[in-house]
Amino acid sequence: SGDVQFWNVETAEKLSSLTRRYGETAALAFHPSKPWCAAASWTEERGVVEVWDYSLSERALPLIECGSEARAIAFSTDGSLMAWDGDAPGPVKDDLNRAVFVWSMGEEEPIPLDAQAGPIHAIAFSDDGHRIASAGEDGTVRVWETDTGELVRQLTGHARRILDVAFDPKGRWLASASDDETIILWDVASGRRIRVLEGHAASVYAIAFNPDGDRLVSASTDSTLKLWDPHTGIAVATLRGHLDKVYGVAWSPDGKRIASCGSGWSGAGNTVRIWEMQIPRHVFMTRAQANLDRELVFGHVEALFDEWFFEQRVIKAIETDSWFEVWNHNTDRLRDVAIQLARVQGNSPWRVLDGCWRGTRSQYQSIETYRLAEQLARTYYDGHSHLRGEQGGRAHTIFGMALYRLDRWDEALGLLQAALQRNGDNAIDLAFLAMCQYQLGDSAAAHATHRQLSDLLTGHQYAFNPDDQEVLDEVQELLGAPTRITRSSR
Repeated sequence: SGDVQFWNVETAEKLSSLTRRYGETAALAFHPSKPWCAAASWTEERGVVEVWDYSLSERALPLIECGSEARAIAFSTDGSLMAWDGDAPGPVKDDLNRAVFVWSMGEEEPIPLDAQAGPIHAIAFSDDGHRIASAGEDGTVRVWETDTGELVRQLTGHARRILDVAFDPKGRWLASASDDETIILWDVASGRRIRVLEGHAASVYAIAFNPDGDRLVSASTDSTLKLWDPHTGIAVATLRGHLDKVYGVAWSPDGKRIASCGSGWSGAGNTVRIWEMQIPRHVFMTRAQANLDRELVFGHVEALFDEWFFEQRVIKAIETDSWFEVWNHNTDRLRDVAIQLARVQGNSPWRVLDGCWRGTRSQYQSIETYRLAEQLARTYYDGHSHLRGEQGGRAHTIFGMALYRLDRWDEALGLLQAALQRNGDNAIDLAFLAMCQYQLGDSAAAHATHRQLSDLLTGHQYAFNPDDQEVLDEVQELLGAPTRITRSSR
């Protein structure tokens, strides 16, 4: 569906939706001062841009025809300019001959900029509106002067197509994100490549600077978001919560929240997640000290969650971790900050769920880990199993995995069968179900489920997730049958 939905961030309630007729929505942009939302989309026959007044649920501007497709849209910061991609002027009209069109509100016709080979995936204005950048399939970033339409930079450095671009609010840097799993930071004034940000394990689909320009967030098909310090190129935090590919990300205007969107877990619908970017103020003595302390401990607490999964165990690790002793007289204060941060993060549903998921996925965790995961998974199941769709299906899967690890196979079997009915075929549900059937002595059913798993893995629609590999190896070892994998990408 190409419908656009509007949500209340505080209550997670859907406020309204715009029903559209022109294929899937590829990009959205909000006008900075008017209640307008612009959507770029295309069908097999045509690409269009629609601008809606979402306060009235009606079009604010006439339909804009873009030719063969439309993938990118942007407003300037002051709202006086709008840009989109479309077929380049000339006799050839197809997705291999594209251009950026810049329209000054009130003018009759938009200005086409130089043609670009292949689809254009991203457009961004500088904060002052004097420059515009575009990037796409040809792996280059182009930068123009909006006043004259002159091409002032053509930046090369990525090994594959570029999926997003963003200017920092202070006009110093331009960032580009690519299928090659990297982000490149460019100096706007000179066009010089400053540094390459590496750390994602798959394509980087979206990037955004916070309003102060001192943080860059990236979204990847490796299912994570990363927070980067653009001054150093260091990833100061990894945000986990999506259990599938993440395709979009944006900061709130006050910089206190991040919104991310991507594929739903096991294909059971799409999700938007809201991330709080601040620890409660009472934790700190001063704002300056808050920033410093948070910088020091944030990434380390994330690493501890990666190792220990659950709030209780992370806090226990913080209390004895020699890492904090490096900071001499700040040791006690930083431990307190880290514990408060662990409590804030550990109480969030996505963090609990992520801990249960990773704590039960491996056969090599301790029995104490499985017992704690089972307790938390039971609480999640009690609160979500009645729900339809993704939440309910995930509750069955997580609880079933935990029970399997505790050798409570009879109980796990029904939960995993219910999970498959809710989620549809997916590698983890099928793998644990096959192992559960085998442990209960039903070898025929186990091998039938395993064949179903193998068919899924060799299908052209299966996108290989490295996190599945350990479970797939376990199934193969238990059943004595090879589990074939075809690695494919979106």
